[in-house]
Amino acid sequence: MPTTRDSEDIRREYEQKLGQEFGGLFWHLWNDWANARLAYKEFDELFGEAHSARPLAAMAPLFTGDILRTLARSLILDISRLTDPPGSGQRRNITIHAIPTHIAGHVLLLREVKGLIDVADDKATFARTMRDKQLAHRDLLEAEYPRGVNASEILTKADEAISAIHGVLAAVGHALLDSDMMDDIVYEPRARALTVRIETLIELARFVDSRIQPKDTRASSYIEAFNKLFNVPPGEGMAAARIAAHLWREAGRLDSV
Repeated sequence: MPTTRDSEDIRREYEQKLGQEFGGLFWHLWNDWANARLAYKEFDELFGEAHSARPLAAMAPLFTGDILRTLARSLILDISRLTDPPGSGQRRNITIHAIPTHIAGHVLLLREVKGLIDVADDKATFARTMRDKQLAHRDLLEAEYPRGVNASEILTKADEAISAIHGVLAAVGHALLDSDMMDDIVYEPRARALTVRIETLIELARFVDSRIQPKDTRASSYIEAFNKLFNVPPGEGMAAARIAAHLWREAGRLDSV
């Protein structure tokens, strides 16, 4: 029966094959890369071509905008950190730039990795620029003339950057770990799980709304028709009225979702 190795087993393998220091670094790099790919896939699910955040945006546009900006910033930081300099003062960073010192004895691999790092740096330039202008500092020009968040542009550039970073790690993995590392991850969808539930609730609300026949457009008439439809007992009138009143307020939005 096949088993799935846990993360610590993989770390021990890396340390055994690469040495404790480099093995530990490579394990952290691989996990950070996987987190960046996960952030990309979640962002893409919500705001890419599938745009599964559309129902949420119709019901709560300002909050959906907050989610968009938060996920974009997280993705930008993930990419920037993976391409940071090897050290900050006395502290060492978890970055692909820390790899070359550990493979100095592998001349051909070192040359290949340095070239791949140059490619990754180029692809990650957009993220580092955005981090410096909007997150790490407050650029006056950006503050005066904000561009907002272009989800399509970020997704395209982030995908290229994450794949380029993967190229660095995959080269090391192939040469020193005898492992072909896929540029993808298997994970339990989180954003989609939320949006599916929202879509289900919206369909339920549409179904109920389509069967309510109020006398006029007033909220009181809508609540009365709601109670009649569901034969609401007198003791549950207040709870039913709250549900009906909320549905009455949102009914106009349901058609736009």
